[in-house]
Amino acid sequence: MEQREFHPATDLPERGQHLLIELADGSVIDGIRPLVDASHRTNPDWRDMKGNRLDAKEITRWAIK
Repeated sequence: MEQREFHPATDLPERGQHLLIELADGSVIDGIRPLVDASHRTNPDWRDMKGNRLDAKEITRWAIK
């Protein structure tokens, strides 16, 4: 399996990047940081690949897919 460089959730990826997102429960899911945030109050805006919003507090780290 390919090694990926994971980054802390406080370091934001570029918008539109397809990501592997590690959640607080240890699971890793496919996700994205949208090109445009849905609201300026929800910064950063993280989504799974189905378009569901993820709570930023639940994200521990991410890697580019």
